[in-house]
Parts: sequence; structure tokens; C-alpha cells
Amino acid sequence: MKQHLFYTFLGIFVATAVVTLLGITQIITIDDKYLTPLFTALLIELVGTVIAMYRGVNFFDETKASSTVIAEPSKTTELRRITTTTSSNMPNNKTHNQALDLEEYFAKLGNLSERYREKTNFKKETNGKLVLFTGVVNSVGDSSSGHKITTKSESGKTVFIDLPTSKEGDVYSLRNGDVIKVCGIVDTELESSTSISTEAFERIQDESSNKPIQPTANASAD
Repeated sequence: MKQHLFYTFLGIFVATAVVTLLGITQIITIDDKYLTPLFTALLIELVGTVIAMYRGVNFFDETKASSTVIAEPSKTTELRRITTTTSSNMPNNKTHNQALDLEEYFAKLGNLSERYREKTNFKKETNGKLVLFTGVVNSVGDSSSGHKITTKSESGKTVFIDLPTSKEGDVYSLRNGDVIKVCGIVDTELESSTSISTEAFERIQDESSNKPIQPTANASAD
């Protein structure tokens, strides 16, 4: 529709200009009582066209050509950032200080058990944040996005640890009863359980010896 209007007005403008110029140059004979209005209409059309062009073009903008669009970091990018690690492949102390202790989250959630609106709002506020968690391994398996470790927290809550497919060897080297430490992005949308997405974990206690151990291959970087 806009194109039709544009070409209609363009045709009227061209026709007016041609007839007026031919009349002024006396190539064709036009009575003065018609030529004067035609000339006036042509001037109005010219002025309107110039004003429209002037308003539609920014003659003084020199910054847009050099502008750069920076994409918003994806969740995977964020996970890679938070799992940039020290020699033990766990986030450094500065990252730990920024992370929320998941046990503190569970404790506050328990205090809000009968305050449903506040509990719902607190879960929404916490969802997607960086958390620090230590738990006991119950089982390991595959998931749609990679691999999943099922753990129990100190307070007895079930916490799922989601890792990428590249961590298959690390995940399946774990045993029931091992204690692992994780720093990652928490998902609090599930009602009965909580999950953490990460790209690394640290096994801090071996079930067989029941003693703290040094980081092994399961803590190696990608």
C-alpha cells in the first residue's frame, strides 16, 4: 500500500513538473490563469520533497558506522567463566566469596515453609545464581544434556549435578559415598529437588578411605 501511494504521488509530481516547465518555456500554450496555479503547486511539491528528505537523513551522524554489537553471554559462556580454575580445577577464593552457600539457601527455605508467597519469591530470586555446594554421591547416570550426579546435601536434600558429555570419564569414576564439591548455576524451579549446572567438580573425600584426597583426573580441565 505504501509503495502504491509513493508511486502515485511521484507520478503526480512528475506530470506537474513536465506540464509546468513546458508551459513556462511556451513549448505548449497554457492560459495564465492555469499556469500560475501549476507553477505554485510545483514549488510547493519541491519544498515538501526537500523538507521530507532533510528530515529523513541524519547528515551529522558519524558514529553508527563504527558501532559494534556485543552479544549477551550465553549460559554456557557463564559456566565456563565461573569454572575458570586454579590447579585443583575449582573456582578461586574470590569466586567462592561471591557464591551462595546452598546449605544457607536450604536453611532459609525451611524458615519460609509456611510463608508461601515469600518462599516462592525467594526461589525465583535465587534461581540462576552462582552457588557453592558440597554433597555425598548417591548415583551417576546420563541425562538429555550430558551426565547427572545425584547427591545428598548435609541437610538431607537431593541435589542433582548436571555436567556436559565431555565429563563422562570424571563422572563414572565416582563411587557411591564419595564427597564432591561443586560451584555452578543453580536451578530452583523443581519443587522437590534442586539442580546445579557446572562444567567441573572436585572430589574431596574418597568413600573407600574416608579421608580427604588430592584432586585427581576427575578434576581435570577440558
